[in-house]
Amino acid sequence: MGYPLFFVLSLYPAFLFSRHLISEIGEEDASEWVKLILFALAMFTLFNFFYGIINLMVNGQKNFHETYNSSNLNKGSVKLFRDNENGIKNAAHFFFYTGGVILYAIVIYQSKI
Repeated sequence: MGYPLFFVLSLYPAFLFSRHLISEIGEEDASEWVKLILFALAMFTLFNFFYGIINLMVNGQKNFHETYNSSNLNKGSVKLFRDNENGIKNAAHFFFYTGGVILYAIVIYQSKI
Protein backbone atom coordinates (compact mmCIF):
# COMPACT_ATOMS: atom_id res chain seq x y z
CA MET A 1 0.00 0.00 0.00
CA GLY A 2 2.89 2.35 0.74
CA TYR A 3 4.46 2.45 -2.71
CA PRO A 4 1.32 3.29 -4.72
CA LEU A 5 0.51 5.92 -2.10
CA PHE A 6 4.03 7.33 -2.49
CA PHE A 7 3.50 7.59 -6.26
CA VAL A 8 0.14 9.35 -5.89
CA LEU A 9 1.55 11.78 -3.31
CA SER A 10 4.52 12.58 -5.55
CA LEU A 11 2.25 13.70 -8.39
CA TYR A 12 1.45 17.09 -6.85
CA PRO A 13 5.11 18.15 -6.43
CA ALA A 14 5.70 16.98 -10.01
CA PHE A 15 2.77 19.16 -11.11
CA LEU A 16 4.25 22.16 -9.30
CA PHE A 17 7.64 21.47 -10.84
CA SER A 18 6.09 21.23 -14.31
CA ARG A 19 4.41 24.63 -13.90
CA HIS A 20 7.77 26.11 -12.94
CA LEU A 21 9.46 24.45 -15.92
CA ILE A 22 6.82 25.75 -18.33
CA SER A 23 7.54 29.30 -17.25
CA GLU A 24 11.32 28.77 -17.55
CA ILE A 25 11.87 26.70 -20.69
CA GLY A 26 8.56 26.52 -22.53
CA GLU A 27 5.72 24.05 -22.65
CA GLU A 28 7.09 21.55 -25.18
CA ASP A 29 10.43 20.96 -23.44
CA ALA A 30 8.81 21.01 -20.01
CA SER A 31 6.36 18.27 -21.00
CA GLU A 32 9.27 16.00 -21.99
CA TRP A 33 11.03 16.59 -18.67
CA VAL A 34 7.84 15.95 -16.72
CA LYS A 35 7.27 12.69 -18.62
CA LEU A 36 10.78 11.54 -17.71
CA ILE A 37 10.32 12.49 -14.06
CA LEU A 38 6.93 10.77 -13.78
CA PHE A 39 8.26 7.68 -15.52
CA ALA A 40 11.18 7.59 -13.08
CA LEU A 41 8.80 7.86 -10.13
CA ALA A 42 6.59 5.10 -11.54
CA MET A 43 9.61 2.87 -12.08
CA PHE A 44 10.86 3.51 -8.57
CA THR A 45 7.45 2.64 -7.18
CA LEU A 46 7.00 -0.53 -9.24
CA PHE A 47 10.48 -1.89 -8.74
CA ASN A 48 10.35 -1.38 -4.99
CA PHE A 49 6.92 -3.03 -4.94
CA PHE A 50 8.29 -6.05 -6.80
CA TYR A 51 11.33 -6.07 -4.50
CA GLY A 52 8.92 -6.74 -1.65
CA ILE A 53 7.01 -9.32 -3.70
CA ILE A 54 10.22 -11.28 -4.39
CA ASN A 55 11.13 -11.27 -0.71
CA LEU A 56 7.60 -12.37 0.19
CA MET A 57 7.64 -15.25 -2.29
CA VAL A 58 11.06 -16.59 -1.28
CA ASN A 59 10.34 -16.24 2.44
CA GLY A 60 6.93 -17.87 1.96
CA GLN A 61 8.43 -20.86 0.23
CA LYS A 62 11.11 -21.19 2.91
CA ASN A 63 8.52 -20.99 5.71
CA PHE A 64 6.30 -23.53 3.95
CA HIS A 65 9.11 -26.06 3.78
CA GLU A 66 10.13 -25.44 7.38
CA THR A 67 6.52 -25.92 8.54
CA TYR A 68 5.19 -28.73 6.36
CA ASN A 69 8.29 -30.46 5.01
CA SER A 70 10.60 -30.61 8.00
CA SER A 71 11.62 -34.20 7.32
CA ASN A 72 13.22 -33.22 3.98
CA LEU A 73 14.92 -29.95 4.98
CA ASN A 74 18.41 -31.35 4.54
CA LYS A 75 17.79 -33.21 1.28
CA GLY A 76 18.25 -32.23 -2.35
CA SER A 77 16.75 -29.09 -3.77
CA VAL A 78 15.15 -27.96 -0.50
CA LYS A 79 18.57 -27.84 1.16
CA LEU A 80 20.00 -26.03 -1.88
CA PHE A 81 17.15 -23.51 -1.74
CA ARG A 82 17.57 -22.89 2.00
CA ASP A 83 21.36 -22.53 1.72
CA ASN A 84 21.10 -20.05 -1.18
CA GLU A 85 18.05 -18.05 -0.12
CA ASN A 86 19.83 -14.69 -0.18
CA GLY A 87 21.49 -15.49 -3.50
CA ILE A 88 18.12 -16.29 -5.06
CA LYS A 89 16.68 -13.00 -3.81
CA ASN A 90 19.71 -11.03 -4.99
CA ALA A 91 19.64 -12.62 -8.45
CA ALA A 92 15.95 -11.78 -8.91
CA HIS A 93 16.50 -8.21 -7.67
CA PHE A 94 19.46 -7.84 -10.03
CA PHE A 95 17.36 -8.85 -13.04
CA PHE A 96 14.51 -6.50 -12.11
CA TYR A 97 16.77 -3.52 -11.53
CA THR A 98 18.93 -4.18 -14.60
CA GLY A 99 15.79 -4.33 -16.71
CA GLY A 100 14.59 -1.08 -15.15
CA VAL A 101 17.84 0.73 -15.89
CA ILE A 102 17.81 -0.48 -19.49
CA LEU A 103 14.16 0.49 -19.89
CA TYR A 104 14.77 3.97 -18.48
CA ALA A 105 17.82 4.41 -20.73
CA ILE A 106 15.64 3.56 -23.74
CA VAL A 107 13.01 6.07 -22.62
CA ILE A 108 15.64 8.79 -22.24
CA TYR A 109 17.15 7.92 -25.64
CA GLN A 110 13.71 8.05 -27.29
CA SER A 111 12.74 11.37 -25.66
CA LYS A 112 12.94 14.63 -27.60
CA ILE A 113 15.30 16.34 -25.16
